[in-house]
This record gives sequence, C-alpha cells and structure tokens, in this order.
Amino acid sequence: MVNPRWLVILAGNKPSDRGFTMLEVLIAIMVITFFLAGTLQLMAIDTLYKILAKQQANAAQWIQEDVEEIRALAAGITRNDALCKPTTITSTNNYASVLQGQIAASTTLPGANPRALLVSNGKLYQMARTYATVTTDQPNVLKISYTVTDIRANNTLTPDSTQRNQDINRDSTSVIARFYTEIIPAASFQCP
Repeated sequence: MVNPRWLVILAGNKPSDRGFTMLEVLIAIMVITFFLAGTLQLMAIDTLYKILAKQQANAAQWIQEDVEEIRALAAGITRNDALCKPTTITSTNNYASVLQGQIAASTTLPGANPRALLVSNGKLYQMARTYATVTTDQPNVLKISYTVTDIRANNTLTPDSTQRNQDINRDSTSVIARFYTEIIPAASFQCP
C-alpha cells in the first residue's frame, strides 16, 4: 500500500483543477518532437533502402538476362577438332574466342560495344561486360565480369542525345552491382 503522506508530497499543494504546468507542457512538446524527428528519419532511411534494393534487383535481372542469352549462344556452338586443344591462343582458335565473336555479332546482345544503356523509372543505368584474357591452360572458358552503374550526372533522359552522351562520360557514377561468371561452350566437352 502507498502511504498517503507520499501522495500529498508527490501531488504537491496544487489543487487538481489547475491543469498542467508550463514545465510539463514543454517536456511533452520536446518528447513529441524527438519522437516525430526520429520516426521521420527512420522513414527516410527506409525509403533509401527500398530504392537501393530495387536498383540491385534490376541490376541482377539485367545481368541474369545477359548471361542466359550468352549461355544460349554457347550451347549453339558446334564441335570443331581444331578448337579442342590449341597450342597457341589466337583470336579464333579456341571456344572462348569463338563464343566472344558470336556475342559481338549477336543482334540481341549489346555485342560490339559491351556497354548497354538501361532505363528504369526514368533513370539511366549502364551495364558493362568485360572479358578476361583467354589463357592456354583454360582456352575454352570465357570469363566475363559485369558492372552495373547508376549514371547520376543529370540522370534524366532528354531527347537531345548529345546531352545524354555528355552526361554518360562524366565520372559521377556509382556501382550498383558487380558479377563474375565463367561460361564454357558445351561443344568443348565433346573434345577428345
């Protein structure tokens, strides 16, 4: 049980019909202000993470689509004995180089220039595909690295293509996703 003396001390000598004191009102305003500021800041951070997650999901989808198309090209390469065990690596005597040439000649892939401009929600992104040098110990393995970047400088599409090219050439980009894969044409497994 609570001692009635403590209730008198805690309540003070103020009558119950006077309302809140100025100090109590100021403390309540400060508590509400801090709560709202924290909540709004968390909402802003949540929105930022949603945007980043959507960008990364789009980048992963673009890379996956490109890899699947390259795998389809690799599956279409036929067996050739001259390509099975090259003694020296040239641009045409191994399966990796043949696949790379087919990628460059493809109409469905951004081949000759392995940089694709992609648009999502009015923002401009660039997917770059780079190839590692084919080595004599793995002449049939095409090693591909992908980088998807957000082109932030004036990141809106304009009808003027010169303006867009100037924007792309600026160094104000940020990497959204990186991916590395190795693709081996199925025909190389048929080599003796």
